[in-house]
Amino acid sequence: MRAQDLANVTSYREWVLLGYLVCPDKLLRVTSIDIALVVLKENLVLTLFRDEYVLLHEDYQLYVLPRMLESKKMAKSGRTKQKEADLEYIVAKQVEKMIRYNSNNRCYI
Repeated sequence: MRAQDLANVTSYREWVLLGYLVCPDKLLRVTSIDIALVVLKENLVLTLFRDEYVLLHEDYQLYVLPRMLESKKMAKSGRTKQKEADLEYIVAKQVEKMIRYNSNNRCYI
């Protein structure tokens, strides 16, 4: 990894967090869970501009978690092929567990 890449790690993390808030369905990809888990463990607040900020764990609970619950319900209803539905259900369940775990284990300053 180059020094330039390391300098942008914080920026990458912020874009990952914002991206999953805007497009929570992308969390249903298997590799996305690991990325989101690492980033959510390290970040509690995301500064948008000066004194404007986002409380990440609360926003993930409000916006992303309901989408994951909806995906689980739709996967169980059999709207897709069974194998795809099972995979979607498992991934949605893992994302739900990750969001709840990180929200419960966050530390307050």
